[in-house]
Amino acid sequence: MVGDEFWLITQPDHARLAAELLGHFGNGAFSNAYVNDDLRGATALHDDGWAAHDAAPTVNSIGSPLDVFEPSPDVVLPLWRASASAAQEHSAAAGLLVSCHVLTLSAYLASREQTTHISADPAVMLTRFALNKFQHYEFERQETLRRILGLRTDWPTTLGLAENCPDPAEQLLTARFRLLQAMDLLSLALCCTKPPGDRTGPLHSTPAAPATSIQFHLQSQRTIALGPWPFAEKRLELSVPYRAVPARRYADDADLRAVYDAAPQRPLRVSVVSA
Repeated sequence: MVGDEFWLITQPDHARLAAELLGHFGNGAFSNAYVNDDLRGATALHDDGWAAHDAAPTVNSIGSPLDVFEPSPDVVLPLWRASASAAQEHSAAAGLLVSCHVLTLSAYLASREQTTHISADPAVMLTRFALNKFQHYEFERQETLRRILGLRTDWPTTLGLAENCPDPAEQLLTARFRLLQAMDLLSLALCCTKPPGDRTGPLHSTPAAPATSIQFHLQSQRTIALGPWPFAEKRLELSVPYRAVPARRYADDADLRAVYDAAPQRPLRVSVVSA
C-alpha cells in the first residue's frame, strides 16, 4: 500500500523486471559469462503462469487485493506448474530452471502448511496430497528435461539441484539457478512495499567460485541499495508497470476487478544504487 492506494504489479511484469536486472548483471566482481538465452528466458518467464490470475485479481479474507505471498495451495500450485510449462516452451534448459524455482517455492509452502500433529482433517489431507502431486509432477518433469539436456540422473538432487556434484554442467546449472533467484528477489524488493528479505542467496562470480550473497535495503520506497555491487553500470534506472486502486475493503472479486480494469497502467520508476 502506498498512501491511500494499493499499487498493483502483476507477477509477469515483476518477472520482466527481474530479466531486465539480469541484462545488466556482470562486472569485475561478478562474471556474466554463464548468462545465456536459457537463463534470460527462464528469468523473464518464471511467473508467466500468473498471467490469467493477475488479469482478474482476487481479494483476500479482509477484502484487500490478494498478495503474491498469500495464496493457498489450490490457487498457487496450478500457477506454478503453468510457469514451468511456459518456460519449457522457451527451451528445455529454461523449463528445468523454472521447475527448480517452483519446486523450491512448494517446499516453502509445504513447511508453512505443516502441522505439529497428524491431522485427519480432510482439508489438510487434501492440501498435503495436492502438494505431493505437484512435487512428483515436477520431479518427473525434471528427469525428462535432464535426459533431453544430457544432464546427470544418477546423482541425488535437492529440489532439482545436484548439490556438491563435481560435474561442471551441474555446477553451471546451480550457478544459473542461484542467479535467477537473486534477480527474482531484487525485483520483488523493488516491487513490494516491504522487501521479502535483506539478502540474496549464495551467488557465484563463476560457477566454481566461492559463493557471495548480495545484501540490500530500501533507501526510499523506490530506491534499493545493495552491495557488493553486481551490475555493469554504476546506477540503474528502471520502470515496471502498475495500476493504482483505492486502499479500501472490496466486497468481492468482481468489485476489485471493476476498479482494476478501469485504472490506467502507469510506469513505476525505480532506482538501484550501490550501498
